[in-house]
Amino acid sequence: MPRKRSQSKHHPLETKLKAVNLLIDERVPRMEVAIMNNISLGTLNNWLKRYQIEGVAGLETKAPSKSKKETPIEELERLRVIEQKYYEAQEDIEILKKFRASLEASENQSVSKRSSR
Repeated sequence: MPRKRSQSKHHPLETKLKAVNLLIDERVPRMEVAIMNNISLGTLNNWLKRYQIEGVAGLETKAPSKSKKETPIEELERLRVIEQKYYEAQEDIEILKKFRASLEASENQSVSKRSSR
């Protein structure tokens, strides 16, 4: 029987700050801080990353997003833009590969000219 995914706990801001400060200021090992707070290492790492990027605001519990869902047409357009960027990146990669091969060929020629002297 598959296990149900546990409900996410909402830890108080004070708990998150204390854990992050133990890591940063007191250099307590991550595993020890995770055990002390009865949280997973992944959760602790997420808190640390959010704190480093956003400061205290990154640790505040956020209300679930109520963003509107894309219509199928909007989603298709978004995917078309992504696909276009992907193909442009692939073209750039091919150009860079050819340029690199050209540089290597000219470098090999100059090395062979020097060695034949």
